[in-house]
Amino acid sequence: MDKKSKVSSPPDEDETKVAVLGYPPQQSPLPHHHHYPGYPVPAPYHPGYPPSPSISPYAAGPPGYPNQPHQYPPMQNYYQPPHHPGYYNSAPLPPHVEFEPRPKILLARVILCLLVFLILGTVAMSLLTYIVFGSAVPFFDVAAFSVPSFNLSDKSLAGTWQANFSVENPNHGLDVMFERVESMVYYNEFLLANKMVEPFELKRNAKMVLPARISSPATRDGGNEREPPWKEMKSELDDSRDLEFQVALEVLATFKSGSDLSRRMTFTVSCYGLTAHFKDPGVGVWDGVKPSCTVLF
Repeated sequence: MDKKSKVSSPPDEDETKVAVLGYPPQQSPLPHHHHYPGYPVPAPYHPGYPPSPSISPYAAGPPGYPNQPHQYPPMQNYYQPPHHPGYYNSAPLPPHVEFEPRPKILLARVILCLLVFLILGTVAMSLLTYIVFGSAVPFFDVAAFSVPSFNLSDKSLAGTWQANFSVENPNHGLDVMFERVESMVYYNEFLLANKMVEPFELKRNAKMVLPARISSPATRDGGNEREPPWKEMKSELDDSRDLEFQVALEVLATFKSGSDLSRRMTFTVSCYGLTAHFKDPGVGVWDGVKPSCTVLF
């Protein structure tokens, strides 16, 4: 008799018996996974079990465990930022909440508006004044110059200078009234002679020649603050027979429009570099070189 046939099958165990020493084998618990609200629980991965051929190995589970692919939520649901004041997606303020400007802000706005109005008003008044009273200073140029008589010694000087000035009024709407004109002759900033010129009027866009005959000595006491340069002039005259002079005009003029409006102005015209050659004794002839005239206010 075969030994295998003598071995009887083990008796059926009661399924209600308590498992002892691992018999019958219990199903191992599933690995612990952290669960977040809105996220499905992913299928566990066990390297010892072969994955299903149609499912990703990371979605496969042990035999008997339902093999389902992971179902991830849409990207926009991954993170929900908290809603609190100050956050970029915070809820808007209730419609009944209104911010009232502070009194200091209102005062600053009023002051700023006043400053703007004052600046605009000043600009407008300046523009109106320029349109009504705007004027250009007349042009001055030396047309002729000569020294008809000149007697110089180491202690005194007696001479006469003749200067003709070309005067032009460039204003299109203003006449110029020359109320006071004083002509002067200088040598190295030393006043040699001065004389008043008769008042005259120059119409708009007009041009004229103003003659000025000036004789020494100077009548202005405060014009010279140093010793007369008679010796210096005599030495230069003996060496080169040339002397360089400066002529000037001190003018008080009134610019008048067609109405009763007028504007008064004071200025000085200085022309430097008038050279006279004394070929004959006591007579100086201008070399004809135009000097540069400067207007000072």
